[in-house]
Amino acid sequence: MDGDEALREEARFLHWFGQETIAFNRGYVEITGNVVSALWLSYVLERMSVELSAERAHLQDEGYRFHMTGADCEAATGITRAQQAGCRRQLEDLGLLQVDGVRGKTGSYTVNLSRLREIMTDQSKPLLAALQQARACQGSPGASAEGGTRDA
Repeated sequence: MDGDEALREEARFLHWFGQETIAFNRGYVEITGNVVSALWLSYVLERMSVELSAERAHLQDEGYRFHMTGADCEAATGITRAQQAGCRRQLEDLGLLQVDGVRGKTGSYTVNLSRLREIMTDQSKPLLAALQQARACQGSPGASAEGGTRDA
């Protein structure tokens, strides 16, 4: 491998593996209805602990209030500014996001954590019912560990 090829390989490696990793929560797709809005929400909530620790964001009244520029979001996620606007509208319509204002190029937002918990609770009801049924079967006389009945 000549010197230029080695530099190309190093540049390729640094470009791909030097990118910020974003934890994507697949469950947010069910909540938001699309992957892009789910990615936006995943990114915002993933940053929450760091932003709170650095006192660049605040928790108040079941809301996570933070600031973010469109350019910063696009650089980190690849979501264009037009797509971000669509994400914010969709999340506002779901009651999950409030746009508090824009100062220059920086937006102020509040994620409604109680609404997020409410939606997650509603979506988990079928699983809760199944778990309750499984527990009831395990505790009933004549039930086996597999949930069926034992032969007498």
